[in-house]
Formats: sequence, structure tokens, C-alpha cells
Amino acid sequence: MALGIQPLALAFEAATLETAQSNKASWHEVTFESPFDSPPTVMMGPVSFNGSDPSTLRIRNVSNEGFQFQIDEWDYRDGSHTEESFSYLAAQPGLLDLDGLPAIAGRIESVGGTLQSYTFDSPFQSPPVILFQIEASDSSPALVVRPRRITASGFQLRIQAEEKNRTRLTPRPVHFIALEQGQYLQSNGQPFIVGTTGDQVTHSWHNIEFSSPISEPVFLAHMQSSFGGNTASLRHRRLGETSVQVKVEEEQSLDSEVSHIKESVGFIVIGAIADHDEDGLPDNWEMVHGLDPNDPLDAETDQDGDGTTNLEEFAEGTDPQEYDGTVSYTHLTLPTIYSV
Repeated sequence: MALGIQPLALAFEAATLETAQSNKASWHEVTFESPFDSPPTVMMGPVSFNGSDPSTLRIRNVSNEGFQFQIDEWDYRDGSHTEESFSYLAAQPGLLDLDGLPAIAGRIESVGGTLQSYTFDSPFQSPPVILFQIEASDSSPALVVRPRRITASGFQLRIQAEEKNRTRLTPRPVHFIALEQGQYLQSNGQPFIVGTTGDQVTHSWHNIEFSSPISEPVFLAHMQSSFGGNTASLRHRRLGETSVQVKVEEEQSLDSEVSHIKESVGFIVIGAIADHDEDGLPDNWEMVHGLDPNDPLDAETDQDGDGTTNLEEFAEGTDPQEYDGTVSYTHLTLPTIYSV
């Protein structure tokens, strides 16, 4: 199946949420800071690990103003869950350009329990990282999205219920966003990291370290492989400015065994627009341009001697290291920010 998508300028919103849940009937409301032109695609998770009951997330009632979500414990559990943290990313559907970061976002209307192949109308240069999100109502069993064979031109996809569920699954809508791997800096100074762990993540905690601090990170991740056939999702813990841990979590409706072979996990880290020295220049913009994010005086200096201060260069979108030159922010990348 081909994914035909029209090019659009990027519109997105990302944030981290914290909530508890009293029962299976509970739903939680998110209102976007600014409405989208049309209902966006929405990705969530993984869930943190404050509560040990295996869990994933589902969404419903997505509109241009917001959506509803639920901490989705597997059907053999009661749905009552302690407070967890997790992030969401909402993006306008289409072929996107995040200041040079190629991305495609969309909604597949019907995904069932049998593998289906999907192709991009506009292939990536290399295999992208793809986040997926199930959209389902109260009547649906708990479900996860399991991709495999992600390539530059497409992917395969199916949904899974808990292992005890032997019924034929009703197809459900699945949201997705595919992003080119790399490290990017938006023109407002906000860093974006898109990467994979490789085939390294099992049922044991796996550490992803950021070699440079990321302020107030918004973290999203999804398995990029289906080497293990048992129903499973991801969990995360210890998210901070320098690292995060992830693991594959199998549900236990049929048996208590939770061992899982190595999977590849794709992840996105979105940093805050931090300005530690309060000089009006975002920290990451300063690092890219050879300035000190802890020196409040360098905003008023003139690195390239063209009569324009660094602060003025930032406001005008010019390069403080090139005499009266301009720089395309679509080609800015951060120094190495993470290593796995």
C-alpha cells in the first residue's frame, strides 16, 4: 500500500505528561496550546516505570484542538495504575520539513493482525525512525503496533493483542511519523535528536547516554523490529538531561515468562529552548556558533567584525561567524549529542 502524502510546512507540538488512572474506563484530556489546521497525527510513549503492571497507551477523539488518551493496561489487569510520565508528539499530517529534518506523518485507516506492507511516495535517504500509535475506543482490547523491515522506502506493520486473546482482531487506525536519523537544531535553538539503539534492547534495562546535556527532554520511542513474537511494548525510566533507560516489556496474560530477545528501538529526544546565562541566545545556538552558553557577555560581542552583535545576528537569522553572511538553519546540526 502506498502512502500518498502532500508536502506541508511543519506544525508540531510536543510535551511530557504525568497522570494516574483509577480504572479501565478512565480517559484523560489533552488540549493543544495552539489548534492545528486539521486533526494531527499523535504519537505517545513509552510509559515510565513507576507501576509494574505491563502497560501501553491508546488515543481517541483526535481533533485539531486536542485528543484523549488512556494508560492501557492489558486486558487481564484491572486498569488502575499509579502515576506515570510519558510524552506525546502531535504533527500536522503530510511531508514535513523540520528546519531541514525530513519527516512524514500520517494516519493509516485500517491495520489488522496480519502483516501489511506500506511504501513512502517519497523515499528517505536511509531507513528512518518511525513512531507508531494505536487509535482505539473503549470497545477495543489493549493493542500494540509491531513494525518490521523498516527501510528507506517503507515498512511492514501489524497490531497485537495480549497472548491470551485468540480472536481475530478488528483493524484499527494507526498514526505514525517517520523521521530521518540525525541531530538537528531548529532556528529557535531547540535541539532534535533522532536515532536508534540497534539490535540491543531486551527485557533488561538498556542505557542511552546523551554526551551533551539536553534541558527538559521530551522523549519518545518505539520498537523498530519484531524479532520476538510475544506481545510486548516499551517502558522507560530515569530520564534526565544526560540519559534515559528503556526496556522491552512483555505482558503476562498467558504465562509469567517475560524474557525477550534483542530488538531495535528508535527514539526522538526534543530539548527545551534553554538559555542558562539569560543573554537572549539559546544554549544550543551558542554551542553551534562557538559561543559560551554560560557567558552572558558574549551576546553583545561581534565575532565576525561585521558591525552586528551576536544577539542581532540571532534575531536576523545570520551567521555570527561569517562576515555579513547568512546561514540556512535547515543545514545546522549539533555536535555529537548522544551515544548508545
